[in-house]
Amino acid sequence: ARGKSASECYDGLLEAYGDNSLPYRKVTRWVKALREGLNETADLHRTGRPSIPQHHRDIVGGLLSIERLWTVRRSLSQS
Repeated sequence: ARGKSASECYDGLLEAYGDNSLPYRKVTRWVKALREGLNETADLHRTGRPSIPQHHRDIVGGLLSIERLWTVRRSLSQS
C-alpha cells in the first residue's frame, strides 16, 4: 500500500474483509507508524505490564492442546 492514503487503505480493507476489517482509527495509526519507519510488526519492548515468557506460553499451549475445555479455575486447582 505504498503511496496510498489511510483512507485508501481503509477502503481496500473494507472491500476485502467487510465487517471484519480494522476500524478506521487503527488503520490511520498503522499508516502513520509505517510512514515513520516501523519496519516490523513484532512486539516492541515497552514499559507497563510485563510480557509473558515464551516458556509459559508453551506450557499453556501444551495444556490446551491436550484438554480444550481447560478452565482457569481448574488450572489453578492443579498447581
